[in-house]
Amino acid sequence: MRLLITITALLFLSSPSYADFKNGMIIPDFTIEDINGISWNLYDLLDEGKVVYIHLFGPAAGLPWEYHTSGTLQDFYLQHGASGDNSIEVLAVASFGSDIGWLNGLEEQAGGNWLANSPYPSFLDEPNSTIKFILDTWSVGDFYICPDRRVYRMWTYPSMQDLEIGLSSCPLATEANDASIVWSDVHNRANCPSETRLMNVYLSNNGSEPLTSADIEVTWANQVVQTYQWTGNLLPYHLDTVELNDLLTDGSTAIAAITVKNPNGLPDQDATNDTMSWQIAAATQWQSSSIRVDIQCDGYGHQIFWELSDGQGVTIDSGGNVKVEVLNGNGAPNDMATEYEDGQHIVKEIPVNTNDCITFKLLSGYGYGVCCDFGLGYVKLWDGNELKHTFTTFWKTFAVISTDGVVEAASLPTLSTFRVYPNPTDGQITLAFGLQAATDAGISVYNVMGQQVLQVPQTAYTSGNHETAIDVASLPNGMYWAVLQSNQGSQAVKFVVAK
Repeated sequence: MRLLITITALLFLSSPSYADFKNGMIIPDFTIEDINGISWNLYDLLDEGKVVYIHLFGPAAGLPWEYHTSGTLQDFYLQHGASGDNSIEVLAVASFGSDIGWLNGLEEQAGGNWLANSPYPSFLDEPNSTIKFILDTWSVGDFYICPDRRVYRMWTYPSMQDLEIGLSSCPLATEANDASIVWSDVHNRANCPSETRLMNVYLSNNGSEPLTSADIEVTWANQVVQTYQWTGNLLPYHLDTVELNDLLTDGSTAIAAITVKNPNGLPDQDATNDTMSWQIAAATQWQSSSIRVDIQCDGYGHQIFWELSDGQGVTIDSGGNVKVEVLNGNGAPNDMATEYEDGQHIVKEIPVNTNDCITFKLLSGYGYGVCCDFGLGYVKLWDGNELKHTFTTFWKTFAVISTDGVVEAASLPTLSTFRVYPNPTDGQITLAFGLQAATDAGISVYNVMGQQVLQVPQTAYTSGNHETAIDVASLPNGMYWAVLQSNQGSQAVKFVVAK
């Protein structure tokens, strides 16, 4: 049997499902009550055009208390909250079953009075389903929710620069007619022959006037395959679900794109967010009746999850920490409960059926992969005694395996290193990467909304180490992903522009 496999990095967004909570998801509405009995409704705040920050903290001594006394979040709120430019709201939620005595510093290990010098509203551990899910998942950390309902996780104890970047990353309704596409159920997992893909997306009104009509166009390999005329009544920052026809792909490497045009029958006044595109790589192949999954955990074995599923999405086998899957690689669980221990070596030989399109999904908590900084590790796929692919530095990776008998394609060159510097940058970055085989590769830069903002044409690279400089001075301050992509797959690295 011929197996067909390609590696691609997942960069894009999800539908609003608690079981798939991740960066860029459309967060459900919720109402919570602060310690003074005042109710706060999320969507009401967002409809005012505010960015909402959720600050989850454990009121205890140590780093949480040091961050509180640093005054970083307090200063940020004074600049941008109700007494400042009124562009944000901060909701500070205490976790770990805390009570009012703990917040007042009366408990033995409370650190101090958490309500002193806290100008933003404070909340005790909340039973609200949305907040509870976030608490159960992360317990501590910071999130910002943009007016367009999308939520993004920040690192714990963010600096003032991090907070300002989060604020500046949200799209604002500065033009009257501005529509954009928000992906829900699409990603750039590899392309099996005659495969259909769901194309359900959100239409977002980023304009200051209600959106009543728009045209949506779907292209595959630069050919228009579908047009959709949308009508409705979307207020600023509101969204509507659009169920497009399934996309039928042909097994080749090509670019799929979704474009919104003519909001309210007029030219879009901000064309930078009109199109969302991604390359779907053709799957490569080899002959085998089974796949051997070979995992050497690094010092954070609990942050690995993998899953093998068939063409219908039914799981064939899986392993690692299921909580990493719940987070979709955007975080790691607070507890260490996992199937894999740090430094453990796991080998599983998994039979696979013929005439199917099989997916191998690999996730790393926080995107660390299993390489370098936390002890040498790897995830390998074997065909008998032949090594097919090695994963070390990765974030979210899919390998697609098909058995259609197409001629075997070249193996994916393994990226032995992939980093960006300086990071943060004020105008230019250098991508450093190593290739174990020669290949043609291109570089794209995406913003946190999944929109491609820069592209470097494909270049022929030899095996070995390479460095490529990219001018990013034209990009606004914020967080971005640089993606190195060959015909067989891609790898992504995060960087920040701060000028």
